[in-house]
Amino acid sequence: MQRYDLYAPVHKGLRREMSRLQSRLGAVDPTSDDECSAIVSDLRTYIELAGIHLHDEDTVVHPRLEARLPGSTRGIGEDHRHHRRDFDELRALIADVAN
Repeated sequence: MQRYDLYAPVHKGLRREMSRLQSRLGAVDPTSDDECSAIVSDLRTYIELAGIHLHDEDTVVHPRLEARLPGSTRGIGEDHRHHRRDFDELRALIADVAN
């Protein structure tokens, strides 16, 4: 029996969007208000979506995994704290650029 990897699809989608954003950032015309506004909006949306994903994993997925197999999510909490800190830093940088 093959086990279902509940992490793969959502993380693949998040990585794909992050890659697309990175590519767009490299190509944005910094003199174009429209392009800059669009990428800033999309970055903010991505960070919000990724934050919701972290919250869902922390409050829905991981407690169920831990109930089934204690210790199975060990270390992930620290990774998520780092991600949240990075998201806060990115929000601040975006705010600086957007103003």
